Amino acid sequence: MANAFVDAGLNAMLDALSALLDEVSLHTAFSLTGANEVTGGSYARQAITWNAAATGALNSSNAPSFSVPSGNTIRFVGYYDTVPSPDSFMGMVPNQQAADVGPIRFVVDVTADTIEAPAHGLVTDDGVTFIGGTPPAPIVEGTVYYVASETADDFQIQATKAASPIVPLNFTTQGEQDVRFWQIREENFASDGTFNLNDADVDFLT
Repeated sequence: MANAFVDAGLNAMLDALSALLDEVSLHTAFSLTGANEVTGGSYARQAITWNAAATGALNSSNAPSFSVPSGNTIRFVGYYDTVPSPDSFMGMVPNQQAADVGPIRFVVDVTADTIEAPAHGLVTDDGVTFIGGTPPAPIVEGTVYYVASETADDFQIQATKAASPIVPLNFTTQGEQDVRFWQIREENFASDGTFNLNDADVDFLT
């Protein structure tokens, strides 16, 4: 749900949350339960620490590194509270780099099959995902889609990256107003490697 808290209130809530979020995990797909976590090899969850919340956002103060076995594609980062045992899954966010966009409000034009989001900053084949409730049909929450036919203020999405000809999703509903979209990075490991988490921000939907 969108909120009407000022930054001081948001910062207080985020600082309280940061005391709980002490480990991060890697996931190949979205879930609300912590499913789809990477397994095998030397993979293990890693400790995370936080700066004091500012301007309604919580930013990590370290950059955890993970060993990732071959055959995994990292799409989401999970948060855990490990005290007391057993660990409690607290949620997940899309895998992003620091300059990536989201969460962003949008409106669907069901006639033009476009996502309306002024100055969205996305380009063709950028990955996007929609989280936060019931998205516009036929979007599935947490699924990765790919930007196509973008202008400065709107874009279409398709299910396959670099599809030619473009096959945009045909929207049939507007979805709930609380849904937001995020840019998302898919990092594929064809062989064993290291994943460096450089951006683990937590933001309230506004």
